[in-house]
Amino acid sequence: MLNTLNQPQSSALSDKLLHFTQNFETYIGDLENILQKPKSGDISFVDFDETLYSRIPQFKKDKRFVERRGQAGIDLVYKEIGKDVFLKNYYNPAGVVKEILSRTDVILTAGIDDLQRGKLEYSGIDKEALVVAEHKQKPKAVLEYVLKNIKNIPETITFIDDKAFDLSEEFGLLSDILQTKIILENIYLKPENPIEVDHIDKKIFEKGKELVLS
Repeated sequence: MLNTLNQPQSSALSDKLLHFTQNFETYIGDLENILQKPKSGDISFVDFDETLYSRIPQFKKDKRFVERRGQAGIDLVYKEIGKDVFLKNYYNPAGVVKEILSRTDVILTAGIDDLQRGKLEYSGIDKEALVVAEHKQKPKAVLEYVLKNIKNIPETITFIDDKAFDLSEEFGLLSDILQTKIILENIYLKPENPIEVDHIDKKIFEKGKELVLS
């Protein structure tokens, strides 16, 4: 622990970190260190599926994708269609939502690692990417990235995802832990033209408190 932070502060941080990981001891030293540095820069973490790339064309072309979700959908890709054929048939640069790609620093997507990275490759997206197993692990991935890769706290963290608001509680807590601003953007693509954004709903957390938007 750093001597510049007293024990109650460290204990409070530890308690909050427990919401994200049982191994808070591996985070607390790094966190205490960067909390004493000036905040600088902004960073955006952006989802892939239904955010940077819509699956609507897949659903229209092959109804099996609508009927089979979860493990059944994975089996369809790997055991029946074949991963490479699936990627070649359904992913290409023309399907990317360029408005959102232009705002992307780091892609943060959930799923099977090689499949998600294959989608990025076939879509022609050359961005740093983090792949987690489940959607609920994304706030922890953001925390880890800030601590281990940036090593200072951004003034603003933006999280763009078609299910961003599902993680409101976690990102509100993360805003409190990092004492910074986190913007959640819940994105909706146009059903009739899914390479374009229909609208975006926002939530903003400032040091753990949700701001009231007009």
